[in-house]
Amino acid sequence: MVRGGRPWISRVPLLCCLLLSACGGGGSGGGEKIRANAQEAGAGEQSVCKTDQTAQPFSFDMSQTSAKGTKVMIESDPPVPTKDDLSTWTLKISDASGAPVVGKTVLVTCAMSHAGGFSHGCPPVSVREVGGGTYVAEPVDFNMIGHWSVDVQVGGEVVTFQLCIE
Repeated sequence: MVRGGRPWISRVPLLCCLLLSACGGGGSGGGEKIRANAQEAGAGEQSVCKTDQTAQPFSFDMSQTSAKGTKVMIESDPPVPTKDDLSTWTLKISDASGAPVVGKTVLVTCAMSHAGGFSHGCPPVSVREVGGGTYVAEPVDFNMIGHWSVDVQVGGEVVTFQLCIE
């Protein structure tokens, strides 16, 4: 028994040792095993896009055209968006004749579908016109790796990109 009114203080080192051993800390192996498991899980996640045959590979100046001829070209910063990177997209939009589309309301929405019909989107994306058919969309935040359907709505037309994000 400890005198002086604080008997629990003498037990703090023992309590710390018990907690560290229960959590795998305080020695070699525990932390290494946790890191190895995390890396193994991450490695499995990184391979999801290699098997996605329906996604368009993200590349500099990638583009898609709607059925009515509206073309949307994306330049991304960073050049290839990844999970949680808060990308900024410069959208260059032209009509069927190749003329810049100006003065239109442009919306960017994204959706990820999962088995069983569950789906979710990315956080709201702000789009502003900067002139000459160029619009800036930010932040584009893909909060999960995997296949995303991204719709760029230009006035009443929708241009869809099928992307895989790692």
